[in-house]
Amino acid sequence: MEEMDFTRKFKLGDQRDLEIKTILTTVYQALQEKGYNPVNQIVGYILSEDPTYITNYKSARAMIRKVDRDELLQTLVKYYLTHQAHRCGLLYQPAIRCGPTPGGSGPFWHISEREEAPMKLLVSRCLLGEPCRYDGQSKPLSRLEELLAAGHTLVPVCPEVLGGLPTPRPPAEVQPDGRVCCAGGQDVTASFQAGAEQTLALALREGCQAALLKENSPSCGFGSIYSGDFSKTLVSGSGLAARLLAEHDIPVYGESRLDCLL
Repeated sequence: MEEMDFTRKFKLGDQRDLEIKTILTTVYQALQEKGYNPVNQIVGYILSEDPTYITNYKSARAMIRKVDRDELLQTLVKYYLTHQAHRCGLLYQPAIRCGPTPGGSGPFWHISEREEAPMKLLVSRCLLGEPCRYDGQSKPLSRLEELLAAGHTLVPVCPEVLGGLPTPRPPAEVQPDGRVCCAGGQDVTASFQAGAEQTLALALREGCQAALLKENSPSCGFGSIYSGDFSKTLVSGSGLAARLLAEHDIPVYGESRLDCLL
């Protein structure tokens, strides 16, 4: 049998890390939206294993109970030490200063004490005001000016356009089996995967240190996406491009977490 030109690698541990990170992101956001201090509540849960520390909102309690406490601790410590290494200059990629402040805001695995420095940020084109969404519209984010004022360089991207899909196009959602399908049943996974791969290539080529992507999108959503049945129900999960970026250690933020990049 003729050998193939390359061997694809699969790391089960890395995939599990991503699953836990996604769950923690969703739980964190759910607690924050309900007015709780997310860090205090999650620490209380880890120390006591009492699920009542976690809200039922967005199924956060059910999700976090799928992860053993030792796995939660391992993931949190791993990301803390990784970004401490960034701070000490032991790793090349600069850390992002976006950790738990005294007020308890911000995602808790991006912890760093170094001074903020200008970064290259991958940004969804629709957030920049470009009408490239499935419905031919945009979702301009006025606060992007604050990123520019902070000295960051914005690198526009639309994974779905990069994947060859037209604008406008039929709405699509990630299915429970990982495929991406339109409401009419058309399988567009190949286009979404191609767009994700080109997005990663762009991020690496431009040296992007983080990404600010459109929330809940089947390409760009990170932590929560629509369920796949077009009922506008959000579930835990990530879009194809956001997931691929995270797998390559490029932090992904939705527009509601822009403050983490300032």
